[in-house]
Amino acid sequence: MASRIRMLAFVLDKIGKGNFSQKAPISEGDIIGKLGVKINEIATSLESQIGKLKHERVQLKTIISNMSEGVVVTNEDGIIILANPSWYKIFGSSPKSLGQPILESVRIPHIFDTIMNALKSKKLSEEEFGVGDRFFVARAVPFETNQVKGCVTVINDITKVKRLERMRRDFTANVSHQMKTPLTSILGYSETLLNGALKDESSTYKFVETIHEQSLQLKELIDDVLELARIESVAKDVEAADMDIGELVEALINEFSDNKKGIIVNYTLAKIVVKSERTAVEHILRNLLDNAIKYTPVGGTVSVLLEELDRNVSVSIEDTGIGINAGELDRVFERFYRVDQSIKGSGLGLAIAKHLTDKIGGQILVQSKLGKGSKFQLILPKMS
Repeated sequence: MASRIRMLAFVLDKIGKGNFSQKAPISEGDIIGKLGVKINEIATSLESQIGKLKHERVQLKTIISNMSEGVVVTNEDGIIILANPSWYKIFGSSPKSLGQPILESVRIPHIFDTIMNALKSKKLSEEEFGVGDRFFVARAVPFETNQVKGCVTVINDITKVKRLERMRRDFTANVSHQMKTPLTSILGYSETLLNGALKDESSTYKFVETIHEQSLQLKELIDDVLELARIESVAKDVEAADMDIGELVEALINEFSDNKKGIIVNYTLAKIVVKSERTAVEHILRNLLDNAIKYTPVGGTVSVLLEELDRNVSVSIEDTGIGINAGELDRVFERFYRVDQSIKGSGLGLAIAKHLTDKIGGQILVQSKLGKGSKFQLILPKMS
């Protein structure tokens, strides 16, 4: 009996050390035999439960490790207990920071304050903060177990959201500003006419002509804003079809060759078939040709070159116009940006062209020298 009890003690010791494969021998049906059965049942149950816990732990570790958000766990004193790779990447830290105070590892008081507020209030604490040109939001949730009291903090990078918000505000301000000028002009001239100028035939035509011009400018702006909104919306996929781009370019050149400034449009074309959305390509090229003529003085020239580049097709439109300052080349596709404010336009043409180019999987490039002219190049894949 003593030998059997020693064997059970040996088995229990092995189970205590995590060896669940060791089973108690069951040779008799007495009380010791029944105890052996129960020990084996407990061992099997513990093995199953620990297996599940290990699996859940691996799952949790995998999820936390692959999160794009930074996650850090601290105790009630602000000592880092756990952190994921995104946390290290965001703040240039490393696993060496484990066991360090969070303010020592990441010298950002906003994060420390958020954690302390969560621990003090015993509820979620949230705060936005900036680091250089990036913006983040920290969300800290306190927790308490038998072993430790602390806080789980998640850091989200909201830089993109902030930029979009700024773009939206700038867009609203720019649209309002662009609309204000023609509306003020229309209102002023119409009031002048209503206050008696209608009787002055020499002035009436001029006033009405100005009102008409400003109305057209306002309509152009509204149309471009609506077009930009349509392109940026989550609309249907591009309906690509085979098209002779040479034929399309030639038709547009014929349309712009008869311009009021007498600018000559030279061209070199070829019969090239691409698969793309005809309406989008036509809109892009019409805008580029229109800009080339707008910004080229009387007596200048515009050259159009259509050529094949390996798997792509290139349409280059080069002018002898006023050109663009090298420091402003990166801004030409911004909304409402205009090289010369004296030239009429909504300032949205190139922004629309860029969005359409991205949508059809193309590329639009620009080269320019101030006072020498500009070259815009549309590159399209032969097969989309």
